[in-house]
Amino acid sequence: MKNLNKQGVSIKTIVSTIALALVLINNVLVSAGVNVFGDVTYDTSVKVVSNVATIAVAGWNWWHNNSFTKPAQVADYVMKKLKTNELVIDEDGNLKIKED
Repeated sequence: MKNLNKQGVSIKTIVSTIALALVLINNVLVSAGVNVFGDVTYDTSVKVVSNVATIAVAGWNWWHNNSFTKPAQVADYVMKKLKTNELVIDEDGNLKIKED
């Protein structure tokens, strides 16, 4: 948790993380027989909606957090270079090749 950059976390990341947590908790509750929607008598429909929501949000998060696109792959490359100190960020926030 030391390396967590809370200031650099986007709203999109926060929302997707909260959405994933909510649907996973909901799915566990529904699987355990807890009806989180009140007195809905359509148990099957509640389970189906819960499962669809879980699959949709989990899929969205999985796609969002994996580097399938070229910009994401470049970002991974830059991140690796930053971690190995081959690239540095100067005081103006610009990327620079580290000078020895």
